[in-house]
Amino acid sequence: MKRKTKLILGLAVCLLALFTIHGVLLWRFGKQPPRLEILNPLPRQALDRLAPYHPQNQQGIWAIEGEGLFWQQEVSDILAGAGVEGILLNDRTQAWKLARQSGTLPLFCFSLMGLALLARWLVRDMRQAAFWWKQRLEEAYPKGIFAIWGEKILSRCLRWALALLAMGLLALWVAGCRFQVPSQLTPPDYILNLSFYRNLNLTQVSDSAYEQLCRRVLPACYGLTAAETALGLALAILQAGKGRERGGKEWPM
Repeated sequence: MKRKTKLILGLAVCLLALFTIHGVLLWRFGKQPPRLEILNPLPRQALDRLAPYHPQNQQGIWAIEGEGLFWQQEVSDILAGAGVEGILLNDRTQAWKLARQSGTLPLFCFSLMGLALLARWLVRDMRQAAFWWKQRLEEAYPKGIFAIWGEKILSRCLRWALALLAMGLLALWVAGCRFQVPSQLTPPDYILNLSFYRNLNLTQVSDSAYEQLCRRVLPACYGLTAAETALGLALAILQAGKGRERGGKEWPM
């Protein structure tokens, strides 16, 4: 077995191991529902108004479990209307989506790599086909060329069709991907609000068990995402180089 082949197999095994660890981490994290934490003491009036959200008292912190995208603003308005001052909220309603997104990102990057490699192969093969066809026309008529090479030409055309189909499916999947950033890191009204970014405060506002879990798991998930993407890129480069080494055969062999 050649050295490069061993390296490719080793990287593939490492990539599979990373995906396994990533999957286990997501599976365990997904057992804890995302939530919005209210860090203020709540009077009876506020609890009554929050009843539709089913708040739960967890170690002195009121938590509303679920993935409500606009809950932070809604709950803040309710608490202000109930006379609660100095409202402190810890929005982790999108924690599970952000964790799942860490698993989608490598696949998104791999799909882009696959599109690039397929497009590269397709363009190169079609150029070789055009050159080969021009050479054969100097020796025989099209009918004679098809009589000799017809089966292999048809086989290569089917490969082109499958490559185009795969590229179309990959492009549709890539176009359908939607990613997000934590709501704490984006302005609520205008994305280019520079004063918001200048005054951005990333200090920890909650010491709940779920907040500690998020601060451990989410960085670990995105660290695995970076490692998986880097390994996938290395594999793609090595595989492309291996393909060039096998090149040079006369089309359509």
